[in-house]
Parts: sequence; structure tokens; C-alpha cells
Amino acid sequence: MGLSALVAESAGYQQINASGNVCAGPAALSGIFVSSATSGQIAVYDDAGAGTSKEMVAPFAVTGGQFYRLPFRALKGLNIAVSGTVQATVGFSPETTR
Repeated sequence: MGLSALVAESAGYQQINASGNVCAGPAALSGIFVSSATSGQIAVYDDAGAGTSKEMVAPFAVTGGQFYRLPFRALKGLNIAVSGTVQATVGFSPETTR
């Protein structure tokens, strides 16, 4: 009988409906679940505040009821820009410096 491992993927979260910073430090982004959207777009930036100079994910159109897997690491922080009407949950794990 072989060994098997159970792997559970999970992350912290923050619900959003407007642009803003969801993590002000290094973080691993898991993805974004969009509950509902009307002409919605989301973009992701690597910034500890509201900056948009370091684009991680270019603006993309979103649809309600969809999970968008985005396995990326932000070095400074996660700033999420929203346009249109969007209700979403951002999954991420803050990272600590050792």
C-alpha cells in the first residue's frame, strides 16, 4: 500500500466591490472569485498602497460566478483595481520576511 498525501489549498481573503489595497506587504495571490459583475474588469498591481505602476495582471473582463486562478507573488503588496460593478473575494496569503 502506497503513501498518499492530502493537499488542501486555502488562503486568507478580503471581499471587495471597489478598487483598493488588500495587502500592504509581500503576499501570494491565489485567485479571485467574482460573485457578480456588470461590465466588470479587474487588474492587479504589486504595490503596498494604491499605486498602479507595477502591473501584475493587466485589466481583464470578469463574469459573475467564476473563480480566476492567479498564482502570483507580490513583492510589495496587492492593490486590486476594479471598474464597472463587481462583487468579489480575493484569496491571498501574506508572507513574512525571515
